Amino acid sequence: MKISGTRRGFTLIELLTVISIIGLLVLVGLLNGGDFRAKARDSIRKDDIQQLGAAVRLFVDRYGRWPNCTGGVILEPGGGQLPSGGSCPDEDLLLNFLTEAFGAMPVDPKGPGDSDYYYYYDSDRSCEGDPSVVVFAVNLEREDSNASEVCGSTTNNNGGYDNTAGVGGSINPSVPYVVRLDV
Repeated sequence: MKISGTRRGFTLIELLTVISIIGLLVLVGLLNGGDFRAKARDSIRKDDIQQLGAAVRLFVDRYGRWPNCTGGVILEPGGGQLPSGGSCPDEDLLLNFLTEAFGAMPVDPKGPGDSDYYYYYDSDRSCEGDPSVVVFAVNLEREDSNASEVCGSTTNNNGGYDNTAGVGGSINPSVPYVVRLDV
């Protein structure tokens, strides 16, 4: 009688071990994937705010002036003005122009109406209160702000882009991503 030393298949312990290892790898991948998605959303926001700034330059070319919006305006459909005083008589004109320029207004990657993440324009609040500068700002999830490099400081901007609490937001983004356009 001949006894074979080879076996066929896997034992239950071996299968459970492999399944456990695969499960742990998937879990680690999912946990790290959140950072990648947040960074991807930040990248989209930065690109959108640059393009919005360029589009407002086209507004200036067409109308011969900067949009009058001393109260600040959220640059998304139905976003409205920020409750920071002032007014935005050019809100509809600006939003219509931007919609025409883009085909559709850019919407934050988390979806429209998110009170923590939105694109912002204000013709009054600027870098260090300098009236010759127009600021576009957006809050980022994972990346550092460029406000100090672009503006020098965010302390003297009349409260323009440093708080979302006034529009129901839950964060105080004192360090937004800023695009500066010299007037």
